[in-house]
Amino acid sequence: LLKCSSSKKGKPATNSRPQLGKRKRPSNSRPVLYKGVAYSCSWLLSWGSVFMTYFLGMIGVDVPLGVLFYPITFVLPLQGLFNLAIYMHPKILAAKRSKRENLSWWKAFEKAFWSKGVGKNKKKGVGSGPRV
Repeated sequence: LLKCSSSKKGKPATNSRPQLGKRKRPSNSRPVLYKGVAYSCSWLLSWGSVFMTYFLGMIGVDVPLGVLFYPITFVLPLQGLFNLAIYMHPKILAAKRSKRENLSWWKAFEKAFWSKGVGKNKKKGVGSGPRV
């Protein structure tokens, strides 16, 4: 009979090749940090003038109506648009980088906006309707 020897006594011989199938996945902490900072900046841009107006009113500074009130009425409703841009940014970049199609920025935005997401294919056929 053949006997396998190992470098250490009492331990069975093992395959010395490194495992090729297991690769270290890159960390998502940096993109998550950037997205968090972007959402925070969006919130501060939208609500910063509101808090400044409130603070100046509390300390008794007389600010003309148009100096801070009109920017508030313009920027505050745009917070949803800012959030949409931040949310869609990775999807737009993925659509733009697609090697199958050479898309413009607008077409990449449309494709990302109307996409259903990854792994959400519609199943057609019997019983594909909503379950009650």
